Amino acid sequence: MKKFLIANWKENKNSLEITAFFETFVQNYQEVRDLTVVICPSYLYLEEVSDLIKKHQLKGVFCGAQNVSLEKSGAHTGSVSAQQLKDFCTYCIVGHSETGDDLKTAQQKAELCVENGVIPFVCLKDTEAFRAELEPGSIRVWEDPMNISQGGVYKDILAEDFEARALQIREVAGEAEPVIYGGSVNPENVESLLKSRGNFCGFLVGHASLDPLTFISLSEKIGI
Repeated sequence: MKKFLIANWKENKNSLEITAFFETFVQNYQEVRDLTVVICPSYLYLEEVSDLIKKHQLKGVFCGAQNVSLEKSGAHTGSVSAQQLKDFCTYCIVGHSETGDDLKTAQQKAELCVENGVIPFVCLKDTEAFRAELEPGSIRVWEDPMNISQGGVYKDILAEDFEARALQIREVAGEAEPVIYGGSVNPENVESLLKSRGNFCGFLVGHASLDPLTFISLSEKIGI
């Protein structure tokens, strides 16, 4: 099964910082077989990240968005539609807990993405949400709001009832369904997460994606 490593930069990095990230990333990153890397900057820098990926001919690396509008077009100040995202993005995160979207909203956003050729990573918070129907082509992400790192401080997710919940998610999703995990992922716990009964096909990474060498370390561990 193809694996994913998704960098959710959230409200971090300006143009100079993005340039510096890619300078280090390009010098040190080696393509990992069957691993798709997706970098999701703020809306303002989608074109810049997309162009840098193309400029450096980074195979297996794609640009993604952190969110998308519920509207197709029109008078919606501050919104960005899936029709606009497709110019720069192959993927888009929808339903992340930090956006405040409920499940229905996430489903609608995923549908708009698919209609425009953008692959949605749909964040789902619990086993009940995993029972919901999603637009074909969507990729499910188990994103537990309680486990999101805060200010660079990671939650000790493995010390809790993580395995029991991971198994429940896998049973609901089914063995063949790709499931990505997000929440306090870092180089110290990613190998244990790979061995989880959730049988994850990849990870949605926040704080640990901001440093290029840390992010590369994650890609190397996932590719083992």
